[in-house]
Amino acid sequence: MKFKIETWGSCVRKYLDMLYPIKLPLSTITGKSGVVETEWFTINVDNYDSRKNMNREVEFVSIRQQIILRYHGSLSCSKSFDIVYLVDEKGNFTELEIKKEVKTEADAKFTTVKEIYYVVNPINGERIVLHEKDVEKVKRFYEVKIEVKNGMTVVTGDTFEIKDVLKELKLQWNPTLKAWIGKTPAEVVRQRLESIPEVVVVT
Repeated sequence: MKFKIETWGSCVRKYLDMLYPIKLPLSTITGKSGVVETEWFTINVDNYDSRKNMNREVEFVSIRQQIILRYHGSLSCSKSFDIVYLVDEKGNFTELEIKKEVKTEADAKFTTVKEIYYVVNPINGERIVLHEKDVEKVKRFYEVKIEVKNGMTVVTGDTFEIKDVLKELKLQWNPTLKAWIGKTPAEVVRQRLESIPEVVVVT
């Protein structure tokens, strides 16, 4: 089976990596044309690289033991691809199912929802993670600071999520100072904001 390792412009990317029994990007061993022999396989490489881009054709000649390959990248700026193969000693390529897990993690300040894409290694049953991405990141609480400057109450910090409350308190957004400012007494503002469970008033 033949594969193309390629980069072209800012969008086209085609990569070939061995995931098992070790992680090995094949771009690291295909820098020259010719036959490349490893502990696990033999490949024939045709290298047509330019000064700026990779352009390589890789053909598997023989397989010495079962391996897992990942062929991935982007065909254009809007179309990506990701294919994982189990390859046996006879040279048979079997596509593996890419699974998705949605996981929620929380640290001191954020709750993050992640999508984890992986395949199950049919040789040993272990999970091989291909990539992760954050799909949602929400602050667990909002830190704000309340000060009095020139007789005005000034509120700074994580104010975007509570802007409606600040408007109710008769404060106005000042884009130059990046703060909410108004004549409402600071203690009144403090009491109102401290009544919101997600808000932490810092000094």
